[in-house]
Amino acid sequence: MKGEQFRIYAIFGLLTSGSLIWLIWNFLLPGDTASVCMFHQATGLPCPSCGTTTSVLQILNGNFSDAFDKNILGFPAFIALIILTCWLGFDFISRRSTFFSAYQSSENWIKKHPVVLAMMLLCVAVNWIFLIAKHG
Repeated sequence: MKGEQFRIYAIFGLLTSGSLIWLIWNFLLPGDTASVCMFHQATGLPCPSCGTTTSVLQILNGNFSDAFDKNILGFPAFIALIILTCWLGFDFISRRSTFFSAYQSSENWIKKHPVVLAMMLLCVAVNWIFLIAKHG
């Protein structure tokens, strides 16, 4: 495995593992967690991802409207977590690098189509404004 490929797998592997551990922790000990958002603690305002853990937990419990209310980013986060866990696991077991190839292709495509990145950032910004208006 080359340096860049190892770095990408390490980053996404650690992010996925950390997310799964955090999600399981919150699932097993509901209501027993402190806010870890430094932005929220420092400013009193929600960050763009505030409420995402609660949203994903609501999705797991089948409470989709509550999940939407907490943070709509919980839906893509939940889907991404499932896909990344399976994909990284597949590559690890099969000793292939399909995720890395797709990552490179996606990165190159977004570089050629910067409007897509701008639209994604705009969606995050609109969500953030919604969270601030609702909770701020």
